[in-house]
Amino acid sequence: MIYVMSDIHGCGKAYHEILRKIKFCDTDHLYILGDVIDRGPDGISTLEDIMRRKNVTMLLGNHEHMMLDAISHPEDDMLSFRWESNGAYPTYQSFCLLEKEKQEAMLDFLSDLSLETAISCNGQTYRLVHAAPAYMFAEYNRRNWDETTFCVWYRIRKEDTVSADETLIFGHTPTYRYSHGLPVSIWHGQNRIDIDCGAGHGYGGRLACLRLDDMAEFYVDAQ
Repeated sequence: MIYVMSDIHGCGKAYHEILRKIKFCDTDHLYILGDVIDRGPDGISTLEDIMRRKNVTMLLGNHEHMMLDAISHPEDDMLSFRWESNGAYPTYQSFCLLEKEKQEAMLDFLSDLSLETAISCNGQTYRLVHAAPAYMFAEYNRRNWDETTFCVWYRIRKEDTVSADETLIFGHTPTYRYSHGLPVSIWHGQNRIDIDCGAGHGYGGRLACLRLDDMAEFYVDAQ
């Protein structure tokens, strides 16, 4: 079975509960679309769990991007401030407790993460991204971002055009921006699916997981 999850945001208890709920096993594959860290207390331990699993593929999120920038450039106060203002404290605190060798291995892991990947399931092609695919960069970049920054920060709008040849699955933008119903749920639009259900935001958000084989949806409260 193929599963997709995004924006765990340090909610380690919810992450492990989802894995139990889907009965995740060695023959399954889980794609995590970034933002494992920040806000909640368990970002680093969740990253460690992901790094140990051969059947989990993680993409780069804007929070991992901020972490890499801030730690790689400690002299730049603006990079540190941006990360701090986006919920970095529990992540940074836990990271500093790691042995130097583990810190370096984690930074290497994050540095090697891809921005997107395309997969097939039941004859359908899915493009998985954290925030936006690279093909939107030329048309929708309005903030003088480089391509990487665009792909992890841009917020897709309902009116934005996405490829009709595949289904785009993304996180980053909580689904309440597209649908105001409660409880917060995965949003299905035209050729696009948003799976960020607000874990770590503290307003009734949930951690969501989508199984592509049959489009079954799984949720765990993430308070």
